[in-house]
Amino acid sequence: MEITVEQLDKSKVELPKILYKYRQWDNHLHRSLLLQRQIYLAPPSTFEDQYEFKNFKRYDLMNQDEVYELCMRHSIIRNPTFNELDHDIYVRDWVQRVPFNDAKHLHDHQQQHYKDYDQRVGVLCLTGYRDTLKMWNDYANDGNGFCVGIDYKMIDEALRPHSSGGIVNYCDELPMIHGLAGYTEETILRTFYKLRRWEYEKEYRTTIFKPNPLSIGDRVISLPRESIKEVIIGWGMSPKEVAKLISICKNNKLDVELLQAYRSNDPVVEIRKL
Repeated sequence: MEITVEQLDKSKVELPKILYKYRQWDNHLHRSLLLQRQIYLAPPSTFEDQYEFKNFKRYDLMNQDEVYELCMRHSIIRNPTFNELDHDIYVRDWVQRVPFNDAKHLHDHQQQHYKDYDQRVGVLCLTGYRDTLKMWNDYANDGNGFCVGIDYKMIDEALRPHSSGGIVNYCDELPMIHGLAGYTEETILRTFYKLRRWEYEKEYRTTIFKPNPLSIGDRVISLPRESIKEVIIGWGMSPKEVAKLISICKNNKLDVELLQAYRSNDPVVEIRKL
């Protein structure tokens, strides 16, 4: 499988100017995108797909030379005062004691690594399409919710300098991560690859990472007022709900284009100006 390392270099990833977030009207937390212009970068453990973010490093597939190299990398970090001989002695001893092929040890290590990763990473999922019927059904309560178009550049600016972003790739099996994979490669393979059953989402992701566990305040980000560009109203919202949504936009001085979604028999939803 081809690995596109440039995925994390935003200058090399072509993204639409506006990306979309589908929301449920009856979930008051979802309304915060309009009320406070807030986005939430979720921990990986809250995602629906039980396999997502769980393609762990395969230390058990490394040969002896690769194990030696991995231990040497750690020794250089842990023992900065060692000379070359000291590192060699330390690493050769460590190689004999690290049970990379022990299934229980590998499982425990992977679970702890996932727990640490989950606490330090926040993920925002968006899509470039506002008219996908399955997205409306799955993420906007069968058309009873709404969809918000956001200026992606402003999201990126609000998250700097801790963010990275890119296009999600879909595959039949999640890619294997080699034990010697560096941070960038590991992040790409874990974050920007999903199973093909989710391909209809056509997803873009933005992530934040910090060395210490993220607080709720770290995960909740306020966007500038002008970042909210479009609000698309679902076909199932009642006139009373629509009036309240429009009132929220006006009261919060959101200069948005209001649109209406209409369900058809096609997988594509028709979008018209309100």
